[in-house]
Amino acid sequence: MSSATGRASWLGEATWRAPSNQSPSALTRTPPENRAVVTLDRIASERGGRMLRQGSALWAGLSLWAAVGLAGCALVPPTGDDSPVPDTLPPLPEVRIPYQEHQLDNGLRVVLHQDRKAPLVAVNVWYHVGSKDERPGLTGFAHLFEHLMFRGTEHFDDDPFKLLEPIGATRLNGTTWYDRTNYFQNVPTGALDRALWIEAERMGFILPVLTQSKLDEEVGVVLNEKKQGENQPYGGIWEIIAKRAWPEGHPYSWTAIGSEEDLRAATLDDVSHWFETHYGAANATLVIAGDIAFDDALARVKHYFGDLPPGPPRQRVEAWVAPRDTATRHRLQDRVPQARQIMTWNVPGYCEADHTLLELAAQVFASGKNTPLYDRLVFKEQRATSASAGMLPTEIASQFLIDVMVATDAAVPDTEAVVREELARFLAEGPSETALERARTQIFAGAVRGLERIDGYSGKANALAQAAVYCGDPGFVDVWLERVRTATPAAVRDAARRWLSRGDFTLTVEPFKAEAEAEAEAETDAEAPGALDRSIIPAVGEADALSLPSLEHFTLSNGIRVALAQRDAAPVVQYTLLFPAGHAADHLSAPGTAALAMAWMSEGAGTLDALELAAESDRLGAAISSGNTLDLSFVSLNALSSRQAPSLALMADVVRHPRFNPDDFERLQRRTLAALAQAAADPTSIANNRWARALFGADHPYGMPGSGLGTPESVQAMTPDAVSAFHRRWLRPDRAQMLIVGDTDRATVEPLLEASFGDWQAPREAPPTLPLPPVDAPSEPKVLMVHQPDAPQSVLLVAALAPPFAAPNARALDVANSVLGGTFAARLNQRLRVEKSWSYGAYSRLNASLGPRAWVASASVQTDRTADALAELMHLLEEPLNTRPFTAKEVEYAAGNLTRSLPGRNETTGEVASALMLPLVHGLDEGYWNDYVPAIQAVDAAAAREAFAALGLPDHAVIVIVGDLTQIEEPVNAVLEKRGLR
Repeated sequence: MSSATGRASWLGEATWRAPSNQSPSALTRTPPENRAVVTLDRIASERGGRMLRQGSALWAGLSLWAAVGLAGCALVPPTGDDSPVPDTLPPLPEVRIPYQEHQLDNGLRVVLHQDRKAPLVAVNVWYHVGSKDERPGLTGFAHLFEHLMFRGTEHFDDDPFKLLEPIGATRLNGTTWYDRTNYFQNVPTGALDRALWIEAERMGFILPVLTQSKLDEEVGVVLNEKKQGENQPYGGIWEIIAKRAWPEGHPYSWTAIGSEEDLRAATLDDVSHWFETHYGAANATLVIAGDIAFDDALARVKHYFGDLPPGPPRQRVEAWVAPRDTATRHRLQDRVPQARQIMTWNVPGYCEADHTLLELAAQVFASGKNTPLYDRLVFKEQRATSASAGMLPTEIASQFLIDVMVATDAAVPDTEAVVREELARFLAEGPSETALERARTQIFAGAVRGLERIDGYSGKANALAQAAVYCGDPGFVDVWLERVRTATPAAVRDAARRWLSRGDFTLTVEPFKAEAEAEAEAETDAEAPGALDRSIIPAVGEADALSLPSLEHFTLSNGIRVALAQRDAAPVVQYTLLFPAGHAADHLSAPGTAALAMAWMSEGAGTLDALELAAESDRLGAAISSGNTLDLSFVSLNALSSRQAPSLALMADVVRHPRFNPDDFERLQRRTLAALAQAAADPTSIANNRWARALFGADHPYGMPGSGLGTPESVQAMTPDAVSAFHRRWLRPDRAQMLIVGDTDRATVEPLLEASFGDWQAPREAPPTLPLPPVDAPSEPKVLMVHQPDAPQSVLLVAALAPPFAAPNARALDVANSVLGGTFAARLNQRLRVEKSWSYGAYSRLNASLGPRAWVASASVQTDRTADALAELMHLLEEPLNTRPFTAKEVEYAAGNLTRSLPGRNETTGEVASALMLPLVHGLDEGYWNDYVPAIQAVDAAAAREAFAALGLPDHAVIVIVGDLTQIEEPVNAVLEKRGLR
């Protein structure tokens, strides 16, 4: 799930997330994806291979920890304002997933759901086995075996991706968590049989081809995955929480990835026994969702799965909450920029009624900027840069967590005291009815949005499978929503009292300091015990400029410019090779060419085919990816610093010697077409693909579909020669620039770069150019209305031309945008979501393109309030220039948000690389970040208003409305005509 809590820039959106990339997550095997559609802020942090991710819950819109705790505070309801809920607010749409449930004679549970909005079918198999079914000495087996399930079967001894990708399969993966292992894919309707055959093969015929060499290889891959996760800020905290919050021997007291010792000791007999014990049909649930006929789908399931063995009888622990009576603590130091504190309580499992009440408690207490804990810690006292609460939902027990990132100038004990004081107040008083009602609204809005997808990541197939496996009932969706609907403030308060009054485990992670510094600080603290007056809110000093490593520049013998920043926070190095041609270069060819070309590059290079290239990358612990932004194409490498030489050589092969196999081209072409089909069913994607052409014009390079994937017609007409020509034309050493950030130095990298790239020569012909001419704003509003039948929500989007990134008033416009729509507390979100409860979120952003820029505001709103929301949106765009100018308080708030978030958004190597990349690409002085904070702080309300006025809103804007026109067209036209916009 994405969150629109921040402004779009090359530094990324200011979204809250688990500060470590290693969250308390599912372990996933990520297939090679089409990485061509990215934003520049993702270039430096792009990762391949198998990664740690948040485990899926009922679906992204229903599990509060997945949808709120890890995705963004702006996605949860405010509770600071207890004004009455308007009586005229209509009820939210009903949220249901109709299904049929069957059980085969061998015990296989089959759940079928029909959704014919697109010719796609999701096939999702959940096995009721995860890391909790392991035992000490054999940890990590569930995840290891999930890897092995992609290594071939008796009747196809190869990776199943080879059978799925050529036929256009999308969103295919396998994941492991505490309680389950799942395998899923979306396939075209006509490929349902193949997907079912593959899953039946995995269920019944893997052991005959399981070899020691396969086991050894996958153990190595998993160990590299484990190390990569641990070599990040806060990377080890979840293992500590698992070990110390649960009692010894509890099945959640180890992480899903397991221990290195256990993984290295794994034998063929061990993994074979694991399969025979846990992978029978009677321990599995198969969900098929999408473009199907019920009887036909069931007949196909019986055909492929009916004769598979059920597996042995199994014993299962149904509940082991293990509540704690005594509070315990653990403290560690790590090389992190700020302290982090997590408090954890053991609470009932996911399907229990108290779990739902605790989800609501977390959301109301500390899952948004206007909640009591966040408001006090981050806004009022500024002791923390973030504060959140959420549930880690699992089957036999769960955990309630409060997570605080302590400000660098705040003391951890004082911050903790505030947390405990606010928690005590919440346990005494509970939430207000208004706060709880708003929480319900947001939950149901999220559920409505969840209905739009069918897939096994976070769509309806996932929702049905999890409900069936965890709760024994695919219809648990209805049970859960009814609990949310009927929960009272007293019930939420009482549940919180039952489980959060005692027995927390508190983990504190502090920045590592030199011994002398630590001793000096300890002496200073001891000299003035009790000196802090808690009645005084501490003053906040001037915001510091972002501290980034300095860049060292040199040029290779063939002209490639190199910028190097040394950073030893982790033993990794990020290489990013940039070329000045992105999606906009499709203006000289066909829409989607750049995306398909860069994706194709990663499908085999040198002497290695696609799978061999991936295997070698895994072996090295490297992650190589390629893709585009609007203005740039890139190839990036994240390598272990000790393995730079072979990893860099592999990257060089991808850049210089892509194999461009025609079979791979056809597979990618089909996959792209499937992705475009999915996008065509998504109102947000439709809106994002329409506005640029209307704003910039069809003859401008920026007037391309926003996704960069092209159109079904352009992709279908592409040829291998035309696509590979993009590589020959645009990827040249004389136009390349390399940015390197990480644990290395020039003495190490320069000879490696010369060896890998030094003899790469540019073609004789002059390099191509792509003019980016200025664009005139529309002389009058342009309104685009797109029909999306039966859409439960409408998408409203407004786009306008903005001054260039380096314009004199650019930073003032940053502040103006932040006030209007760049944060949760900004005007757009406060009006449409907090005050009106019509939207899940409303935000605005500025892009960072090299040519003409765009300002974009958007919101998804409930269908029956589309016209009202549009009227409010237009009013909000006019207010700053007439009835409601920006205030000094708003500008100060925005400036604080823009500047004080910088350290927290630049913790990792990838984030630092993104920050350094911005001035490099724009040709700005390297002191850009040194000047950024004072430049933002110098903006006053008048300057922000003047910058905002330059956008010409709404009279010179593009307005896109996507929804069910049979319901919204007439009232929307009335609003537009009344305001003179039609």
